[in-house]
This record gives sequence, C-alpha cells and structure tokens, in this order.
Amino acid sequence: ETMSWSGVISGNSKFYCAEYVLWMLIALTWAWDSAELLNKSEGYSETVMHAAILLGSIGLFFFNAFFEIPHFFKYQRGGTAAAHIPGLWECIQDESSPLWMKRLPFFFCYFIGCSWSSVAVA
Repeated sequence: ETMSWSGVISGNSKFYCAEYVLWMLIALTWAWDSAELLNKSEGYSETVMHAAILLGSIGLFFFNAFFEIPHFFKYQRGGTAAAHIPGLWECIQDESSPLWMKRLPFFFCYFIGCSWSSVAVA
C-alpha cells in the first residue's frame, strides 16, 4: 500500500511498478507455503484448498509478470502513422491530469478499507 500511495501522491507510475514487483514476491511466498502444505495435506478439503491457493498465487505471479509490469516498459513505434497513439505495452503518464484528483477518493477509501480489513483478520 505504501507504493500505491506513493504513486498516487507523487503522480509517478514507477511506484506502481514497484508495488507489482512486491506482489510478485508475495505470490512466490504464497506458492512456496501452499506447496509445502499441499505435500502435508491429509484430507480432501485440505488438498483442494492448498491446491487452489497454489494455483491462485502462481496466477497472480504470472498476471503481474506478463500483464501489469510490461506496461511500464516503453515500446517505441517509429515510422508509422499511428506512432503517436499509445500501444498495448506503453504507459503514458500526465502528472497534471485531473484523473489523479478524481481517483484520490477511491484510493483513500481503498487504503482505509484494506488496512482495517487486515487489522480485523489479524
């Protein structure tokens, strides 16, 4: 959440990239732990749950690796008429865009909700 808030407050999208990398590290720890638990599962319900967590964590890792993070690498298309239109793998940032202020209430509520949810679970 710190990386996400830093991206919102500063308007720098590199913080979001760092957040996705951290989510990938978390996904790896979830995959490792669920694989260990899957090996030790005794009942059918334990096996299904640990396998679901394992698949979900692997899915999270690959989603960030192949969908989210590539947007932060600049892909240059030169010599075409559509070179000024952003492509699939491009991330265009405009710090002066009113979108940042428009999305600030969402991020504020999201952060408060996630923080209190984490407290409630702990």
